[in-house]
Amino acid sequence: RSLSSRASVPRVSMPDPFPVASPPLSEAKRHRTSTRGASPPLEAMSISRAARMAGNEPQQMSALEAERRHYRPCVPAVLRVRVRAEPAQERTTCVSHEDLIASAFPTLYGSPVVSLVPADETDTSVAPRPLRVGCVLSGGTPAAGGHNCICGLFDHLEAFHPGSTLLGFRGGLRGVLRNSFTKLEAATVERHRNSGGFFMIGSGGDLIETEEELALAVRIARNNSLDGLVIIGGSASNANACLLAERFAAEGLAARVVGVPKSVDGHLKSEQVELPVGFDSASKLYSELVGNVMTDCTSSRKYYHFVRLMGRDASHLALEVALRTRPNLVLLGEEAAQQSRTIAGLVGEVADLVAERAAAGMEYGVVLVSEGLVDFLPEVRNLLRELDGALAERDAQDSNSYEGLSDDWLSSALSPPAFAAFSLLPEGSQTALLEERDAHGRVQVAKLESERLLGELVELELERRAAAGSYQGRFSVQHHFFGFEGRCPPPSNFDATYSHALGLAAGGLVSAGASGVLATLRGLTGPPEEWAPRGVPLTSLLAAERRRGRDVPLIHKAAVDLEGAPFRTLVSRRGGWRLARSFASPGPVQFDGPLADEISVCLRLERGEEVPEAAVAPLAAARLAAPPSLPSLLEGDAALAVVAGAVPHAAADELFVAQQLPTTAGQPRLEIVSGRLAFRHATPLPLLGEAPLVIGVVFCGRQCPGAHNVAVGLTHFLQRRGGEGAKLLGFLDGTRGLFGGRAVELGADEVAPYLNGGGMDLLGRSADVIRTAEHYELAEATCRRCGLSGLVLVGGPVSNSDTALLAEHFKQRGVPTRVIGVPATIDGDLYCNSIEASIGFDTATRVYASLVGNLATDAASARKHWYFIRMMGRTPSHLTLGCANLTQPNIALVGEELEARRMTLCDIVGELADAVEARASEGKHFGVVLIPEGLIEYVPQVNALLSEISAALKYRQRMGDTSTDRYKVYTAILPLLTPPSAALLASLPPYIRRQLMLERQASDDKAQLSQIETERLLAELVRVELRKRRAAATATAEWAAPDARFAPVCFYLGYQARSSMPSTFDANLGYALGHAAGALVGAGATAYMASAHCLTSPPSEWRLCGVPLFSLMSADRRAGVAVAVIRPAQVSLASPTFRRWSAVRERLVMADLYCNPGPMQLSGPLAAGPSPGRVQAEHAERGRDVAEAQAICREVSAACWPGCSGDVLRTALASLRALREHLDVLEERDQAAMTNPVGSSHRRITQVTHEQMLRRDN
Repeated sequence: RSLSSRASVPRVSMPDPFPVASPPLSEAKRHRTSTRGASPPLEAMSISRAARMAGNEPQQMSALEAERRHYRPCVPAVLRVRVRAEPAQERTTCVSHEDLIASAFPTLYGSPVVSLVPADETDTSVAPRPLRVGCVLSGGTPAAGGHNCICGLFDHLEAFHPGSTLLGFRGGLRGVLRNSFTKLEAATVERHRNSGGFFMIGSGGDLIETEEELALAVRIARNNSLDGLVIIGGSASNANACLLAERFAAEGLAARVVGVPKSVDGHLKSEQVELPVGFDSASKLYSELVGNVMTDCTSSRKYYHFVRLMGRDASHLALEVALRTRPNLVLLGEEAAQQSRTIAGLVGEVADLVAERAAAGMEYGVVLVSEGLVDFLPEVRNLLRELDGALAERDAQDSNSYEGLSDDWLSSALSPPAFAAFSLLPEGSQTALLEERDAHGRVQVAKLESERLLGELVELELERRAAAGSYQGRFSVQHHFFGFEGRCPPPSNFDATYSHALGLAAGGLVSAGASGVLATLRGLTGPPEEWAPRGVPLTSLLAAERRRGRDVPLIHKAAVDLEGAPFRTLVSRRGGWRLARSFASPGPVQFDGPLADEISVCLRLERGEEVPEAAVAPLAAARLAAPPSLPSLLEGDAALAVVAGAVPHAAADELFVAQQLPTTAGQPRLEIVSGRLAFRHATPLPLLGEAPLVIGVVFCGRQCPGAHNVAVGLTHFLQRRGGEGAKLLGFLDGTRGLFGGRAVELGADEVAPYLNGGGMDLLGRSADVIRTAEHYELAEATCRRCGLSGLVLVGGPVSNSDTALLAEHFKQRGVPTRVIGVPATIDGDLYCNSIEASIGFDTATRVYASLVGNLATDAASARKHWYFIRMMGRTPSHLTLGCANLTQPNIALVGEELEARRMTLCDIVGELADAVEARASEGKHFGVVLIPEGLIEYVPQVNALLSEISAALKYRQRMGDTSTDRYKVYTAILPLLTPPSAALLASLPPYIRRQLMLERQASDDKAQLSQIETERLLAELVRVELRKRRAAATATAEWAAPDARFAPVCFYLGYQARSSMPSTFDANLGYALGHAAGALVGAGATAYMASAHCLTSPPSEWRLCGVPLFSLMSADRRAGVAVAVIRPAQVSLASPTFRRWSAVRERLVMADLYCNPGPMQLSGPLAAGPSPGRVQAEHAERGRDVAEAQAICREVSAACWPGCSGDVLRTALASLRALREHLDVLEERDQAAMTNPVGSSHRRITQVTHEQMLRRDN
């Protein structure tokens, strides 16, 4: 069902502007029309983009946005010619409340469905005269495809009504009332083709309801001589379109009103409306995120993930995502309502699932919850109905109706059952229900965190069962809400094609004289050329709904049909998911390749198709058939050699590091080369001895895309070069499996299903901790018992620090196992000149940047929210900085810079408030702020507080205080803090206090940064600061203070990416480093890290090396003990990556130059190479420069042969001696810079011995 080609369907003859199909992205350059002008090849675009990143100019659009502009959707055959409206014979009725609807719409009610059919050449009713048509993007929820609706409308007018004018009313329907519009020219339309969001003209949730507003709309339509008005929106917006059509007809206006169905959550559907615009893109994005969370779940095997999906009024998204991903339990509101479920009943059902899985040895799982679940429960629905009415009545009496609401008022305003249900909710949920309501006067159920509510209540229920002896498991829960991320992604191929065709249909309906109809297409599961355009009377979709205390006509919201094929399919399959150990991970939306044109599973089932449950998601299956690329030296069976190079210095504290690692410090760098190309002046170390290699692999660090390919690379290396009988042993559950000797043999068949797969679920992981003497002894015993030639540990800085210390222990004890580290961390903090990239960072940057781009697009579309987005990444800010350069938010906080500027929390909040006020002064009440996960560690007073809390918690542990009661913990540690820290802790919100006092991480004994909601804290502090400023301005009569309306929405981007399918770059990198690790073991090397260089070149040109682990290490403390470690690399404020951001950020505060990199592409031209971020900016020329330098060295060596002239020899010697001196000076400078860094309050890097460090610490 390709949306970009239809060879079996005859081409309909018609000139511009509709090509029958869009070519694949890889062939797009050959198919671009001459009117668009020649575009540079993708390689040139990447180079120019890299040049901009090095300069002072922000990007105008991402590579994907630029490429998607050239995609031309298929066009239904009937819409390629002039059309007329052919009415059906039958009159229509409404969904319900016929008397109310018929009386409200006397002119339109009963109108028949009209079909668009080719018009005769003699039909004068559709003569090609110029038209003036207005369009509106309406509703509070933007959706992917809205822009293409406008593009289709524009294309229809250009093709069949030359000289027409298309007016885009700005900001939704309020733009109509304000007569605020922009004339949409071809250049504007072209710039927004196939892009997400509604930012072309903006959107809004305002409606035209009162008599005064309707009269004003009539006057504006008449004054603008409108022939038509196209409203692209959801149920409320299209009900408003019906109201306008009725009024325009009654007033005798020529303007025809046509609606276009838009709904992210899919509730705007019926027998006549197969699917709304935006649902396909949103469901695919949510499926990707849920699949990533599921892979993360099966990798760590320690959490239950409760995931809430957007969809207040219907559970279509949850149903679609469940069918794609197969969660252990899915809770749909419609089913709960049918069964009259209660909150207690749902809690019991989830607790039963947890108990069943615990009995089967699985203390992890995924529960999918529809957003409106609690809204469907009879007891909660009754509560919300009463609360709506009570707050509406209070609105009429008191403008400050949301302030000062007491229990007494609530108990008197609500019935006893409703008040009892309200009292059952946690405090945060109660507050959410009483906050400001949405544009339609409803309580904002989206703020009622049903996933958190369920998680808390299930935890209490399991504690009760444990006390009663009926449950013995462990329950830890993580909560997620996926909503705003899916509203404005780049539209999928289906949505791009569908929305463009709807725009064409809307234009055809206007030109054919139809009014009060909704543009629809039938046959969506068939070829787009065969889609049949229709106009469905809006009155036929109407029912009455209670709004602000009265019944009003609205489009009926279609709930999930519990008798329909999609739900029946779910019921037939979900029993097998309940105790499943694995899930389905659909991966990111693709725009190129055979899977780019996938259609909604629910839609196919509704249309009678069979959709079998595949064992593996289609994209994952395709990735299994796409072997990664290798450096050319590893291709074939040519002999390999490992060549020794120079001996590097330690990163810092060289004397201390040498004392800690007496047998492994001072090793040379190694490079893996072809045996026949080994340098003549170096002695190659032979690969392999007599015995076959037996290598063990352990996933130590946090989940990381591409880690599986390390295991696959090791397996394939051993098959080809490990000797007869070589084998790979994988240790289960990370370091726990290593200590316990629990291993499985990994052959080609075992690793094949995990090729190019995300997460670490092949083996699982636990904690990256190899610390104590007992750990060393257990690891040694396992290696000896298994006869391991080598042990490969995969992880980040902490894991590779353990690798170095374990290798030292083995060498001192004479253990024959060689220990090799592989850099794998999404945080990007295992980075230096020796390590150009770690596995996973590229993927994480791409996935997070895609989500940030979606949110930024949403902010620019709705223009009413400030998005505070916290990025995973532990202490360093690499991910935040990388995403900032790719997406260009208004503000990105870089922790390392804040520390260098010695900024306090008040300083940060003040600068954020300044930005909010500055944008508000230009009418921009929206923006995007990126916040690194480790931000609070860079704020001096908060960092001091964290250190004191850690010390206090250890003291409590030593004293035998094991209480987990949050209040008792708080009261116990408060007296142990210094007065400034105690005052700071007491001043923080309760939820932040609880998060700061959580148990410390085992890996680094630090606070659990991922659990500290820094974004929420900053948003609340900014809100308080703005209130203070407004109060001060009022007190001093400074009425010019800007009206800084501030509506923050907070996000944490963490689990969405760390177990994603790896990017092509990370898949290649992991596979290559797996081979490199095997080669290092075969060469007898130990205490090395496998690394790859020249990574901006094609993989065939990559160079594989072994970096001595001691060269990455310096002194630090672990649990108060001095030890050599690899410190996480901080963002360098002198790096090209930071300089690029620093050069553009001042402009970005006020400008809205957001870029959306779009979903990660795994095929086509956008899949190759690293993302245009750190590697491109800082290593773009390294491969070329290294090759040139080595070539010059070989030329000099060849020229200085024994028979050369004395002048040649003396000139060469003088130049080389000078060069050596210069290099020595540079190396000494670099060493001094690393030993004495500028401005680092919480890092200690000094040249000390072990004894000196202990004396200083005491």
